[in-house]
Amino acid sequence: MATRQKDKYYWYARNTSKFMTKTEHLSLMEMGAYDRLLDWYYQNRKPIPNEGVQMHRICKAISPEEQAAVDKVVREFFTLENNFWHNATADEEILKASGISVKRTKAQAEKEKKRLEKISLMGANAPANDGANDIAKTVANAPTTTINNKQEENIIKEIWESDFIEFFKIYPKATSHNAARESFSRKMSEGVFPETILNAVKNYARKCERTPAEEKKYIKNPARWLDDGCYLDPDLQVPFEIKDLSQMPPIYREAYTRFGEHIADNWFSNASLEGKTLIVKRQYIHDFIRDNYKFEMRDLFERIEVRA
Repeated sequence: MATRQKDKYYWYARNTSKFMTKTEHLSLMEMGAYDRLLDWYYQNRKPIPNEGVQMHRICKAISPEEQAAVDKVVREFFTLENNFWHNATADEEILKASGISVKRTKAQAEKEKKRLEKISLMGANAPANDGANDIAKTVANAPTTTINNKQEENIIKEIWESDFIEFFKIYPKATSHNAARESFSRKMSEGVFPETILNAVKNYARKCERTPAEEKKYIKNPARWLDDGCYLDPDLQVPFEIKDLSQMPPIYREAYTRFGEHIADNWFSNASLEGKTLIVKRQYIHDFIRDNYKFEMRDLFERIEVRA
């Protein structure tokens, strides 16, 4: 029977309800591109190279329409860092899986060490088990450090505390301080990068500034926001920056003000106004704006046209 190579296969969790909610605006072609990008990401356990030909090859995108779908999905769901496109959820899951693997290896090593010690104390002849002996020797001969586990834990907690203070200061509804700290520490223990949460909460705070006063009461408390993984929402994953809207087209500024950066970037960034007519470049953008924003923007445009 063929032996499965250790790194050849990779299983990853997929929260279907959350996934569908975040991708319901994608076309069938865009959805296929997103699935292939994620499969490649998890299979190779590394981010997508920032190289158009290679990204298109990963998705087997040949036609201009297919390549445009790949480019759109990458810009929407991935963040460019050091010339690689990162997906925060994928990075987190891969890191988490790696952590689980390390913990299991250490636990197995400790188990084998104790088993061999017990056999030795009993004066029995241990059966040949080179693998177990090697693991036990590795643990027994592991170098000691000048910082014990308790000190290391305290240092890490101090770093987490400073990150939590910054998080709590930014969060738009700073309530339930102790519960928020516990949730934040739990996320750190699970391997979540503090930068991921801090970047997301900055975007979330800016988003909440545009929330109507009567809806602010629905803002989650920080502990719930962390526990629900809201920091992984795609519209909060873009690098935080303050945009100079004075140089943006009027329709973009209006969409940014009403719906936020994510909607403005993805549906109105290439749109323009001619009187009361909104001009877009692709049919699916036309359909999405018509179905979702025509009524809310009726004071700006009366009809939409697709022009190359």
